[in-house]
Amino acid sequence: MAVALSPVDILEDVHREADAALDLVLSAADSAERGEVDLLDRLVGVLADELFRRDGASSLTGWLRRRLGLDVPAARRMAHTVRLLFLLPNLRSALVSGSTSLSHLRVLERVATEERHDHLAHFADQLVGFACSMGVDDFRLVCERWADLVDSEVEPRDLPAGYLAFSPTLFGQAVFAVASRPIKRQWSARCWPG
Repeated sequence: MAVALSPVDILEDVHREADAALDLVLSAADSAERGEVDLLDRLVGVLADELFRRDGASSLTGWLRRRLGLDVPAARRMAHTVRLLFLLPNLRSALVSGSTSLSHLRVLERVATEERHDHLAHFADQLVGFACSMGVDDFRLVCERWADLVDSEVEPRDLPAGYLAFSPTLFGQAVFAVASRPIKRQWSARCWPG
């Protein structure tokens, strides 16, 4: 004899199935991100040891095209990402440990042009700290303001490291400038080991 289910029982079953499906999707997304982080981490090692040259490639981009079957734009983007992680070992550590995400990395990638690399290295610890302690939208704002700051006529050696100031205001805007004295870095212990 079939048991008739009440509308409440049916609704609970639907919710349970939806929750299970969502858990599966989130698990797959997390696995995909973890896989990409692992790949990027290995590629930083390839760049550091110049293993791509042993394969006969003259550049990391060419090696990525041949070994991973990427087209030229995708290989260039990935090589840029790998170089960024190579330049910022603390960002690499934070990404591998899960203290920051690929979304934060993508935001920084957009503003970390070759012309800004001196500035990037100069403010590396603070930018990585912001990536670890802020949401993606706030970090995007920090990166945009940082890019505006370094694109001004200021030279990196004129900007003391660790002096970036970022303060949200009541209406969602943010003040971002160079402070006259060091800012306490309370986030550094949470971002990466050591």
